[in-house]
Amino acid sequence: MMRFVQRGSTDQSAWVQLLNADGDYVTGLTYSDVTITVRRFLGGRLVSELSLTPTELTAIDDPHADGGFVEDSSRKRYRVDLQDAAVATGLDSADNVELKVEASGVVGNTSEEIILVDTLPWDVAGPTESLTTISLGVPDMKWWITLDENGTNTISSGSTDETGNISVLLIPDNYYYLWARKVGYDDILGQKFLAVPD
Repeated sequence: MMRFVQRGSTDQSAWVQLLNADGDYVTGLTYSDVTITVRRFLGGRLVSELSLTPTELTAIDDPHADGGFVEDSSRKRYRVDLQDAAVATGLDSADNVELKVEASGVVGNTSEEIILVDTLPWDVAGPTESLTTISLGVPDMKWWITLDENGTNTISSGSTDETGNISVLLIPDNYYYLWARKVGYDDILGQKFLAVPD
């Protein structure tokens, strides 16, 4: 999940999906259940973190409120309203923003990645994802991919298809970590791999 946002914009929101240790989506959380950190990166390196105090929203189309948090149950995801400082100019230089949402039972996030640019629209240079196929050879195996070897920053998840393959959009020539689990098979725990487009 990726979206371009112009630096200095106001009232921005992001979507996040939360995963438990089994790779299943965590649902039913409210603002009082979570701790939210806004993480700002430059070239893949963390440059700053901003604490975001969760506040209650009652519907996914509610007006923006800094820290607003509400579940979109139809898509097993949560809306999080960012403070303007997350995408402002004048902070530590950053080119993308991600959310870290923590709660009991949550071990991973699939956060919408916000790419910060000075000019819109979409002819601005930014990371380009390409379809990558990974063969596990086991159908219906739960999998998730993280940016780190500790498995804390999940960027995509799902189940293998009937041929045991994963098809996922990744940035070519970047390293990722693969995790997978199915009863009766050996777990894959943080296997490092290089994204090679199809």
